[in-house]
Amino acid sequence: MTALPLPLCRRRIVAAAAAAAAATVAATTVGCGGGGRAEPAAVADAWAVPVGDGSSAAVYVTVTAAASDELTGGDVAADVARRVEVVNPASESEDEPGHLGHLDPGGSLAEDHSHTVELPAGTPVSLEPGGAHLTLEPLAAALRPGDTFDLTLTFADGPDVPTEVTVRPPP
Repeated sequence: MTALPLPLCRRRIVAAAAAAAAATVAATTVGCGGGGRAEPAAVADAWAVPVGDGSSAAVYVTVTAAASDELTGGDVAADVARRVEVVNPASESEDEPGHLGHLDPGGSLAEDHSHTVELPAGTPVSLEPGGAHLTLEPLAAALRPGDTFDLTLTFADGPDVPTEVTVRPPP
């Protein structure tokens, strides 16, 4: 067996050490959730108001973020609604109302709420009637009491969080 020249041997050791370090960093990053993103938020008591006409519906939920974050929106299947938006009256100002008109894919003028909800670390934030909430619009079908559907919440920094929403009358 022929010995490798010392410089080539050192290069292989350095390359092996660099590969091992990169694998350790990758494993650590994946282990902290979301490919390096913050820990997922906890979601509880997701519910929607029954709606028979199919135009839009409000969704309410309690969210507790592990680290400070912002709820930015959500996603549902096309058989539930076309889009999910955050509506936060507290984020509107008189100078900048936050509602921008846009044409939806069907060609009608719709509101774009473009809001977020701040989530302080470790503090449960409830989206409730009369305050911040999510809006599903336009609905693909009526929401009847007892129906359930899947909703994925999206955040500025944390990973997306799936949850099940139950349709029920307000408390």
